[in-house]
Amino acid sequence: MDSKTAETLLDTLAWMSIVIDKFGYDLALIDDLEERETLIPDLKGLLLHFYNLKDSIGLKYPELHPDYLGLENYSTLRKKYETPEVKVKMPTEEEIDKAAKLWQRLIKLEGG
Repeated sequence: MDSKTAETLLDTLAWMSIVIDKFGYDLALIDDLEERETLIPDLKGLLLHFYNLKDSIGLKYPELHPDYLGLENYSTLRKKYETPEVKVKMPTEEEIDKAAKLWQRLIKLEGG
């Protein structure tokens, strides 16, 4: 995968994140706890695969990693898909700096 494809996939994941957030909100509207709990394992599976995809792309292209060096970029992608039900909070400069520093610590831990 080249970096352009990675950017395209992240854009799709940004859109999906809004849909997943809305699904979580809608799931909370189900009054019957037992009925809601039957759907939770499926949501957990979806989230697991979603975050694995984000990490796979981010580890190959660290500058795009949605949780670290690419935090601001990914937040901007999510912002364009914002809905009245799902608002996107843009990260502060402090949060962006913190994410970048955390990435550097993780790289050092892995010996990179």
